[in-house]
Amino acid sequence: MPILLFFSFLLPPLNT
Repeated sequence: MPILLFFSFLLPPLNT
């Protein structure tokens, strides 16, 4: 499941 990849892409932008 590519959930980790999705989170990794959603976490950085959200932690701006």
